[in-house]
Amino acid sequence: MSGDCASTPLFPRGIVVFHEWLIGAGGAERLAVEEYRHIASRGIPVRLLTFSASPPALFGLDPACVEVLPRTSVLDGILRLRRRLLEIRPGVVIVAGGLIELYLATFRTNVPYVLHQHEAPYKVILQYGNVLAPLLRRRAVREIRGTAFGYREPPVPPPVSFSQRVRLEVLSILRALAIRKASAVLSLSRRAAREVELLYGREAVALCGCFHPEIFAHRPSRSLADRLGLENARILLSVSRLDARKRIHTILRAFALLAPRRTDAVLVIGGTGPEEGSLKDLAESLGLARRVFFLGFVPDEDLWDVIAASDAFLCADWTDFDIAPYEALALGRRVVWTSEIETDEQLLKKGAVFVGDPTPEGLAGAMERALGSPEVPRESLDGFLRGLTWESYFRKVLDLAARAVRGSAG
Repeated sequence: MSGDCASTPLFPRGIVVFHEWLIGAGGAERLAVEEYRHIASRGIPVRLLTFSASPPALFGLDPACVEVLPRTSVLDGILRLRRRLLEIRPGVVIVAGGLIELYLATFRTNVPYVLHQHEAPYKVILQYGNVLAPLLRRRAVREIRGTAFGYREPPVPPPVSFSQRVRLEVLSILRALAIRKASAVLSLSRRAAREVELLYGREAVALCGCFHPEIFAHRPSRSLADRLGLENARILLSVSRLDARKRIHTILRAFALLAPRRTDAVLVIGGTGPEEGSLKDLAESLGLARRVFFLGFVPDEDLWDVIAASDAFLCADWTDFDIAPYEALALGRRVVWTSEIETDEQLLKKGAVFVGDPTPEGLAGAMERALGSPEVPRESLDGFLRGLTWESYFRKVLDLAARAVRGSAG
């Protein structure tokens, strides 16, 4: 189905966008807010529901647009959400986070929901210690294990008590039931969509969105090189939350391998988080204190200027898709990312993306290739990247939501 959903009565009872909390300024929170904005701009009645909200996670959205359902416990939150949904009776709910809560809140109702599956599901399973519900599909697991570098070196899950293990298993069963009940499942890569199919027996649609179209006309107003006194340096840039899954330690060790060969290169790290102190200590111990710069928190209004001032943007996150490096591509920057991120062939042919395994050696090689390559004109990727704007993405999401409404009515 295609067409303008706002001009047809497909959502007479409106849409609810639900995320269990809007607290940290992460990708899932950003998606929920942008989704609300886009649906509202189409003239469709929409509500944004959450159990908790704070300004950093609203990305400039008026807090009055957010309906908070404060809860005293998980069960209390589920009951509050159920009562509110039965009052609203939306045509469809779009779930950006809090799938299990929504599944239980809509149990034995005719409220359909569309699920954003933000991460590859097998990665989530490994983080929680091989919960059994999806792993009963042994053939599927064997097929998945060879598809990403991180699956060959999975994290060691923290020890859990017997009661914690029972809780994890119950949650995994509920998640499996919730995924199977969804009217549509959206993933951010073809690999993640395949994992949903293998582990849960559900077809998933690979869709991704990244940025506002205004990014294509952006011209930097402030120079990061001038600010840091790096006029003649080649800038390698990483901007993310400084936690372990972002692998900034690996980026630092990769830069230590590259630094003797590229004496003109510096590494700039933006962001804050629990790893900040240990990263600064590592830079010192590697003898890189004068060539590594920590920016701290980078406000949204400065982010595009900071990215545009770099020679190459770095992303070592263990993920299959990440918004920030696509913003860098839209700003005409080269990008280094890991072999775990799904890479379109066009980006490789154009010399815009340089791929390496998430090891110091793999990333150092990719950084060196990126710095030795010519710049890619922004216009050469224009056609491809415009398919990744929020407008393009949410248009497709609304098409799938409209199908869910029709299926529910049927």
